Amino acid sequence: MSVEYFDEQRRQLIAAIAADTNEVANRIGKTALDKRVLGAMTKVPRHDSGCLPSLSTGAARTQPYR
Repeated sequence: MSVEYFDEQRRQLIAAIAADTNEVANRIGKTALDKRVLGAMTKVPRHDSGCLPSLSTGAARTQPYR
C-alpha cells in the first residue's frame, strides 16, 4: 500500500473524529479537539509505527483495540 493510501486513510479518520467531537460537543464542553492533537495525528504514521497489531495494518480504526 502506498503512502498516499495511508495519508487518505488518516484524513478520513481525522474527519470522523472531528465529526464525532462536534456531535458530542455539548456533553464534553468542547466544540473541537486541540489543534496540537489534530496536528500530531496528521503526522504520526500509524501504519508503520510498530504500535499496532499486525492484523490491523492498513485499516484505520475508529474504535479502541481490546
